[in-house]
Amino acid sequence: MKARLLSALTFLSVCFPAHSALISNDYFTLWQYYSVAPNTGLGDTPSWLTYVDNIRAAASSTGLGSAGDPNTPGYFTTTPSEITIDQAVVTDATGPGLTLATGARRFNSWRGQANPGEVFGAAFANEYGSRIHTPLLLVTDDTPITITSIEWGAFSNAYGGYYYTGNWTTWGTSRVGVSSYGANGVLGGGDDVYLTSGEMNTSAILAVIATGTGYAHQMSQQFNVTPWDPSLPDEEIFTEYLAQWGDIAWDFRMDYAVNFTASSSPYFQTLTGDTLVVVPEPGTFGLISMAGLLMLSRRRRR
Repeated sequence: MKARLLSALTFLSVCFPAHSALISNDYFTLWQYYSVAPNTGLGDTPSWLTYVDNIRAAASSTGLGSAGDPNTPGYFTTTPSEITIDQAVVTDATGPGLTLATGARRFNSWRGQANPGEVFGAAFANEYGSRIHTPLLLVTDDTPITITSIEWGAFSNAYGGYYYTGNWTTWGTSRVGVSSYGANGVLGGGDDVYLTSGEMNTSAILAVIATGTGYAHQMSQQFNVTPWDPSLPDEEIFTEYLAQWGDIAWDFRMDYAVNFTASSSPYFQTLTGDTLVVVPEPGTFGLISMAGLLMLSRRRRR
């Protein structure tokens, strides 16, 4: 059957206090959020799997809420439109295939703090930083559709600007299709049936819940910075890092496109995400401002 575009659909884009982008059409509503997540690490951060489970628990027909224990790193909640740089710094320096990068320094941290167990509590002791993720939720009008693929594009002005894309065609642990709402007939409640493997286009779904892709500054790998003395204590490495990066504001945006079939006809739907702004950590910004005043004072004396 000849493909037809979704030209007759009504589009709606709204920005919520929880910082989400929303678009609605005749078949589903699609939300895109930002969230501070635990680092995936080298496979030894179980809080990541807890975070993924909490995203599923937070899903409802009206969007993503919050879920889990706020006193643990796996807690899920959405961010406002502005965060500080210390919320998007990881310290495991992983390379391709989740292996430790050559010459990298690896140490525990959480939200810009070394020795996280002492700072935040024992539940955070084994973390390797926090990162920005882009959770996605799609909820149909209770009429099943078939997803062919979900495309995404990430944009940022960090490191001089970059753009990268990806394409999902299969279900997995971090992106599931919901084929049934269970006995209660609504999304959520713990009785939903999830599709966690296989090709997307082989099963009809009522909803999609995904963690999305993520982004963070890879602090301990020492790229795009002046190398520091590797013998420095972990806390001093943070000081060196923020001295070079802490005064730089940058932004991040995530866009999605959903290719799907409904009523035996193919369609696609795009969503332009809201921009997340990453600003200097307040203490760092204050130190930078003070340094600038001291330099100005010295020049006037001369």
